[in-house]
Amino acid sequence: MKLTRLTTYNKPRIIEAIQRAPNTHFCTISAPKKTNPQLRLIHGWIREIQTFFAESEGKAYTFDQIKLYLKGLFGEVVTSTVNGKTNTEYKSFADYEKPEMSRFMEQVDHHCVEFGCYLTIPGDYYAA
Repeated sequence: MKLTRLTTYNKPRIIEAIQRAPNTHFCTISAPKKTNPQLRLIHGWIREIQTFFAESEGKAYTFDQIKLYLKGLFGEVVTSTVNGKTNTEYKSFADYEKPEMSRFMEQVDHHCVEFGCYLTIPGDYYAA
């Protein structure tokens, strides 16, 4: 049996792929993960937030401190049990799907505006 993988939100493409797949195919359909532009943008925002705190409050936070702070506010908590020990951590950006990452980034942007940090948003960010 052959495997056909399709990563999309496009329903017509999903229907077409299922209809075209012969009976000897097994189709898997999944949502796309976050995009590289999203990842570049959130990392850029973290650096902007670092600069904002350094310039406005004279506080030097590391990249990882800012990232952990934002994940603590808006991130998803993942709990796993290994050898009877429960581990709790924040979901990695790499594991976010595109809509989840978009929601996370919108929350970060709104939060930053509340304390006067206006993040750079590319002109095509809200394009369809």
